[in-house]
Amino acid sequence: MDVSVMQAKERLYELLGMLEDGEENQIVITRKGKPVAKIMDYYRDPEPAQRIRNS
Repeated sequence: MDVSVMQAKERLYELLGMLEDGEENQIVITRKGKPVAKIMDYYRDPEPAQRIRNS
């Protein structure tokens, strides 16, 4: 789901609830149509490509 910065500001509590309830797995915040941030469920396992590997 993509939301503008203004929408995120106005609906933050609702958006966090959607993540907690599993309705959304990530929310992308956009400014002027371009992605600037991503919010995702804290407890969700990262995708394999995003995992940090110890050397």
